[in-house]
Amino acid sequence: MKIVLLDVDGVLNNKHTRTVTFDGWCFVDDFLVARLKRIIDATGAKIVLSSTWREGWNREDESKNEPFFNQLRDKFKEYGMEIWDALPLPLQQNRGLAIAEWFELHKDLNIESFIILDDWYDMGIYRDHLIWINGNIGLTDEDVAEAINYMK
Repeated sequence: MKIVLLDVDGVLNNKHTRTVTFDGWCFVDDFLVARLKRIIDATGAKIVLSSTWREGWNREDESKNEPFFNQLRDKFKEYGMEIWDALPLPLQQNRGLAIAEWFELHKDLNIESFIILDDWYDMGIYRDHLIWINGNIGLTDEDVAEAINYMK
């Protein structure tokens, strides 16, 4: 199994994003979501949400999801993608600690490779798996190529 640990803000949107969620938050740009889709199609990876957007997901009762999360989930569905899982809550100050917790909870999975797409650096021992995204720009074609190469 291959995993993409995905941040949203700064990866699927950038300083020029004008589309907002139903709640008024900065949303995602289609051209950046299409780039993520290229990674998913080329690698067969599953998306694990590492973003603070995971706060809006109620796994036990999806009718209690926050509207912004549903809008993100629906956008992914438009592109034939799904959010497979998310890092645990509550939010950790250090993303690397949250990733370590997720791996501990899922140690039974056969994870052959993973990448982290994020505009933060605090990945701890997983820093070698980070493809750092410039949050002013979002996911680039070069980032896509690096992600695909890393996962293969």
